Amino acid sequence: MITPALHTPRADKKQAALAALKAHVRALEGIGGVGVRAVPTGLAAIDRGLPGGGLMLGALHEILRPAARDGAADGFAAFLLARAAEAADAPVLWITEACDLYPPGLAAFGLTPDRLIIAHATRRVDRLWALEEAARAAEAGTALAAVLAEVPQLDLVASRRLHLAAEAGGAAVLLLRSAESAGTSVAVTRWQVAAQPGLAPAIASGTVEPGVGRPRWRLELLRCRGGRPDIWTVDWLGAGAGLVLAADRQGASPVRLVPSMIDADAA
Repeated sequence: MITPALHTPRADKKQAALAALKAHVRALEGIGGVGVRAVPTGLAAIDRGLPGGGLMLGALHEILRPAARDGAADGFAAFLLARAAEAADAPVLWITEACDLYPPGLAAFGLTPDRLIIAHATRRVDRLWALEEAARAAEAGTALAAVLAEVPQLDLVASRRLHLAAEAGGAAVLLLRSAESAGTSVAVTRWQVAAQPGLAPAIASGTVEPGVGRPRWRLELLRCRGGRPDIWTVDWLGAGAGLVLAADRQGASPVRLVPSMIDADAA
């Protein structure tokens, strides 16, 4: 018979020392230190490869479109913003280049109008200014859970400024960019999102529902400081169910979209 190990003061000290060491390494890597939080995506296959087990707050992230405009990347961005908004119980800001956002479409990915603030700026320099000021809003007592801007081109210095602003304000800063123009940056994560043929749900008669089917995305985590790059094909099952791996659609229970805030130090 094997007796389970008991928690001892010595074991607790070892765990505390290990957590402090992990936080120190993250600080050296430029991805935050003690008290950094992350918002899980709700899909374990993705979360276990991310530092802190989710999308890190207080950091810069990039989402790349394979073309100038791709609805899959927008949908994934809306999903991440919705997770952050619900977890932090705070609104998010989306800064657009063109007045073409469709709020009912964003709500389909969980980003409801009561959580969303939309700003419009045609000039790149204005979008960058608004993004940096919004990221630092917590310092002025006006907290946002996350801020996103459509910025096709960005140099290394500008990305560093945005990352520092994210660290100062505690919000996740997301850049929605074209893969063709994406250069070097200090972003903690870089995602590339592309649409895949959707799988139409089956109905009682044994046939499938007409239409294009549920959204299916190819998520590629190109870079992840402190984590593991990977590729997944996922299905979006709706705001009440969330994401599930496409390979698990048959006979698998969908991941529940119940946001929770976790402390990266506990990971």
